Amino acid sequence: MTKFTVCLDFDGVLAHYTEWNGTIGALVPEGKRLAEMLRDAEYKIVIQSCRNHPQFKAVEENKQEMEKWLIEQDIPFDEIETEGKAFADVYVDDRGVNFPSNMGPAITVFDEIQKFDLSKQTIRKDGGQME
Repeated sequence: MTKFTVCLDFDGVLAHYTEWNGTIGALVPEGKRLAEMLRDAEYKIVIQSCRNHPQFKAVEENKQEMEKWLIEQDIPFDEIETEGKAFADVYVDDRGVNFPSNMGPAITVFDEIQKFDLSKQTIRKDGGQME
């Protein structure tokens, strides 16, 4: 029987991320806790990342750095996927928008997508968002 597989995004779920600068951010404690809970429940854990995309160069080095970081942080995982989309039953991503195709309407998903588009948002000086 195949294990239920959960795919965790690396940047933003396990490591803090704001924009690409070539370094791995600080640990996201709740991301680590989630991975530990998944391991305790005996799920297969796949770590997904785009940091190995050719536009970022040093593809193999980035993957090795990710693996080293995961081990140093004691984050459980079964594999790291950097070539295309990982096969999983569930995906956890800080930039994901759920699209329940049988529930609509599309405008709800469109509104969620726009929340990620910082060019369409005005940020207050105190860090909050203005409507």
